[in-house]
Amino acid sequence: MDNEILLQRLKEVFKVYKDEDLAEKLGLKKTTYSTWKTGGSRPNYELIFDKIEPFSINLHWLLTGEGDMHGKNARAKTEVERAGEHFAEGLKILLSMKSE
Repeated sequence: MDNEILLQRLKEVFKVYKDEDLAEKLGLKKTTYSTWKTGGSRPNYELIFDKIEPFSINLHWLLTGEGDMHGKNARAKTEVERAGEHFAEGLKILLSMKSE
């Protein structure tokens, strides 16, 4: 996934327009945010998932841009949506194991 697209979607979630405002919402230093944006490092998905959890964001939308931003889609989940959710959960688990 293109980091810049992910960050743009996060701006939509937090209703901010400036990079520095999003960095603040995520609790990031400007240098960390900048390396995420330029692709110098991968975003910390565990941190992102924790920050967006109160907003009931559809992780499939966040990762792919498909479906509704908030909550689950009204229609039955497709295989792609289920796979995206499993991927996100697996990623969270792997990241938590790495930090231990």
